[in-house]
Amino acid sequence: YSRLARISMNCHDDGSNGRRFLPVHNALKLGLSLDDGLEDIVNAYPDALSVPDPESNLIPCLQSAVGAKAKVAVIYQLIMKRPDLIAILCKSPTSGWCEQFPTIPPNC
Repeated sequence: YSRLARISMNCHDDGSNGRRFLPVHNALKLGLSLDDGLEDIVNAYPDALSVPDPESNLIPCLQSAVGAKAKVAVIYQLIMKRPDLIAILCKSPTSGWCEQFPTIPPNC
């Protein structure tokens, strides 16, 4: 099987209220770059960019920024595909982002 097929087959229920790891979550854990198949995965199911990883509870653009396999190009491209998701986090009164990151503009 190709690497992309193996990632897709690894989607499974993590046992926490039926939430599933999606191919994008597995690809990010493996540290795939856009050229290694991540872009194909995202293009196949763009709505996955708004689905939190069941383990970390981070949406993919944030999940991509965690750990030793983080790549700036991947982080940037995922944010650019769905910048509205970051705006939602910033505007949410319960997210705490505005308080945690004082460099975010005050209208946050």
